[in-house]
Amino acid sequence: MLKVAAVYVILILHFMDMSVANIALVPIALDLGIEAYRSQWIIVAFGIGIVAAIPAVPPLVRWMGGRAAFSAVLATSLGALLLCGSTNNFWLLLVGRLLQGLASGAVLLLAQKQLLSLMKESGAALAMSLWISALAIAPVVGPLAGAIVVDAVGWHWIFLGQVPILLLCAFVIRGELGVTPQREGSPPSALLVLALLGVLLFGQLALEAFLDKAQDAGAARWAYLGAAAASLAVLRWHTRVRVAPLFDWGLLRNGPYAAYLFLNTMQGSLLVMTAVIYTLWMQLQLQLPLPQVALILSSTGVIAGVLAPLIGKYATARQQPVLVLAGVFLFIASMLLTARLTLASHGLELVLPRVVCGLALALLAPGSYLMIATLPEPRQLEANSLALFSRLIGINVLLIAGVAIARQLAEAATEHAGAAGLAARGAQALQAWSATQGMQQTMALSAALMSLTLIGLALVWRSGRQAGAVAVAGTTPPR
Repeated sequence: MLKVAAVYVILILHFMDMSVANIALVPIALDLGIEAYRSQWIIVAFGIGIVAAIPAVPPLVRWMGGRAAFSAVLATSLGALLLCGSTNNFWLLLVGRLLQGLASGAVLLLAQKQLLSLMKESGAALAMSLWISALAIAPVVGPLAGAIVVDAVGWHWIFLGQVPILLLCAFVIRGELGVTPQREGSPPSALLVLALLGVLLFGQLALEAFLDKAQDAGAARWAYLGAAAASLAVLRWHTRVRVAPLFDWGLLRNGPYAAYLFLNTMQGSLLVMTAVIYTLWMQLQLQLPLPQVALILSSTGVIAGVLAPLIGKYATARQQPVLVLAGVFLFIASMLLTARLTLASHGLELVLPRVVCGLALALLAPGSYLMIATLPEPRQLEANSLALFSRLIGINVLLIAGVAIARQLAEAATEHAGAAGLAARGAQALQAWSATQGMQQTMALSAALMSLTLIGLALVWRSGRQAGAVAVAGTTPPR
């Protein structure tokens, strides 16, 4: 059981890397001398790395074997943590976060394989429960641990502090690690990973440039878009040559799974985007101390982590559609409650939206797992990979777009205040007021977008319901 605990700790550390960085965005921005809103790239770079790693993991395992692959991934993770924790250069930090994302994306899949291997067939259900519980616990531990570390010793140690823990865990499971690759089959294609990274990175840069109203961003917009298109062409050519799609796209013909994928992508994307905007607002405008911000953010994970397993255990399959629908409505309500906050809000007013959000996640989570469970076992891993890929793409896109929209709404509010003769508020007060206006309107737009998701969810479920039985029964995914 000691080895199981070590793998579990490794899993939690890699699950919580995004939430730890989230709480430290403002301190990092102030320390490195960059604009606070630019610090979103610390999260985006990490997400790009995870997305690019997902399709490379299966061939890596086939080529190196599970033990050697896990060793290589842990070594990459340690190197990335050391780079992130030792640099004071923003661009090197982004490189470290990209490498950290690549390692984390692989760990999320390989650690699941390790747990199943350690606990044997009889403990498979418990192994999956541990994997799911790590996913629920990380958003709680991440902000709290991050706030304590940043306040005590500085933001560098949210990365450096993980190094001795990972080394200790690696020592405990040393018998499950290896250094000699099996070299069976073909190695992961470097061209595939680089092309996918190019699509994601240049696509994100193009999106940010097109949302930037600055006149000097014109040339950069088309340069980034061209680079993204070229990377996409290489990626498409590569998959045709190898006659191997990135994912089992035939899964999308299954109505319940397609509905789950659509809902999971939109809900996860809006969750991260609104959480980042809310965190920046609490730190920059309300000037709340880090521990208080961390407690507010962690309330979501506490509620979801406690209630989700209970709902999953006692709710029947027939109740799931009703629970999912209730979860969506509560998620919309949490964003509308956030949109009502002002500079005078405090205490329970700030916590309530996150508590409601936690209730929403608890209702949504079991339904998601049941929808995947309806698929044949050989296709569940493919289904999980495609769902994770789609969710992370959505998070990165909406994070870039959401932060840009919030900035533009804040600037519009400032211009409106100036035109209305309200500039006498003072520069600092005016900035806080306009930033609050931008946050409120972004949350309201997010609630509207999630409302539209309900309509899309119904259409996807209805259109794919009859075709689902045919797609699930198939043995060969379409190329």
